[in-house]
Amino acid sequence: MSIEKPKDERRELYDKFRAGLKGGDETSSFYDEDDLIDIYDQAADLEDEYVKIEVLLAGSRLYPDSEALAARKGYLFFAYDLQDGVTDTIRRRSTGSLLWKVLEMRAAEAKSSDETVARLRELLEAENDLDDETVIQVVDLASAAGAYEWLKENESFLRTKTTYLPTLLYELHVVAIINDDRPFAIAKLEELTEIDPFTADYWAILAEEQLNSDNIDAAISAADYALAISSDHPGAIIAKARALTRTESRPQEVIDLIEPVIDDKLSDPSVAEMYVAALIHVGRQDTAEKFLTEFNDRNPWDRSAVNLLLLLEHPEISVLLDRYYSYDTEHSESEWTEWALTHYNSGGYRQAAMILGCLYRQQGLSIENEILYYSTLYAAEFYTALAAMLDDMIENHLERLTPELVMAGILSVFRTKGKTAARHALERVMKIHPLEQTSRWGIDNTLKAIGYSSMFGMLTKILETSDRVNIDDIDPFIAPKPIRH
Repeated sequence: MSIEKPKDERRELYDKFRAGLKGGDETSSFYDEDDLIDIYDQAADLEDEYVKIEVLLAGSRLYPDSEALAARKGYLFFAYDLQDGVTDTIRRRSTGSLLWKVLEMRAAEAKSSDETVARLRELLEAENDLDDETVIQVVDLASAAGAYEWLKENESFLRTKTTYLPTLLYELHVVAIINDDRPFAIAKLEELTEIDPFTADYWAILAEEQLNSDNIDAAISAADYALAISSDHPGAIIAKARALTRTESRPQEVIDLIEPVIDDKLSDPSVAEMYVAALIHVGRQDTAEKFLTEFNDRNPWDRSAVNLLLLLEHPEISVLLDRYYSYDTEHSESEWTEWALTHYNSGGYRQAAMILGCLYRQQGLSIENEILYYSTLYAAEFYTALAAMLDDMIENHLERLTPELVMAGILSVFRTKGKTAARHALERVMKIHPLEQTSRWGIDNTLKAIGYSSMFGMLTKILETSDRVNIDDIDPFIAPKPIRH
């Protein structure tokens, strides 16, 4: 990603070119070679591959001899790992400039870091006044070769070679982030804001990096500078909202920041989560739930909204979970189970039960996760559902009966219908000898099956002989422990 000059004019060219593509107008002939180069580079900043390709197509038709566009085509081939395209482009179009030599180095068999930077230094010694694209590619080559420290050590040397210092500073910030060197990245961004204090983009990016380094006050300050320059700058708004969210003390400010732009950010789960958390913090749960429902309608494949609606116990959550399942093409039982366990292990038994219940309805569960489902239903106090499940298994699906379900089911019958009903249910179960079911019950150790049989027998005696039974005294599932998968 690069930042070049003049930024405003380049963005206007890009917007106009893209609008022409969207409208189906053939307007590329209105742009000269330099315009197309600026549009391409702006598209690269925005990671807009579509516009980049359209620019190269227009350029090959209108300016077939353009070295700059040919070089960008070569780098695009390299980015897409199209080695034949890179090789052919170099062979047919290379002029031997530094930009082409860097591409040749990238396309060649990988060298050691020391060899790469030695060759790069040699090439740079003979060059002056590097344009923005060459600076970008030089920094990218060194970083890709594992020579990040070389870039830092040779920053002063590189400064003498560039015609536009902000591009070098910006690219050094990018590779610093890649190499997890946030202090250096922040230093480069701060210098950018000193060189050009009226560019909101620099301040907004600085705010994000300060936030990523847990410098909350500095992040808010940088975002405020950006907003003073451009009051509706989306990056600055979101950066400040994130920083304020971390303070946990200014939720109304978060709402005031996000609310005017939330319609434009409905596809960004992180923004939606911040907004909802702030609404709940100030007691506007109905508003939060309404917003999340609308967000989910627009993005039914996004788990974050479903997860938040789970926490709010939305009345239609089962329907929304089923819809999310239909968009989740992988249907990974392990992923859904891990999702359920994140709730279970934080005390969200009802949420965990709803997640597992969806998977149980849609595709069934492995024996291990079926057992987890029973435990979760019981911990969530969904006793009626467990009692009905036990009854259905006994009547229609004996092969799926497990001792875990029997125990949770009998206790659920006790809690919902009383001791007599629990005794009758247990009598039905005791007609089934547990050792005959070990293949389905998933009990590797036969002693475990015997233990369950003994427990059922003891439970039968308690239910038959005790007039007053405190169920909590005989309930082995009281105070569930965290589950690890």
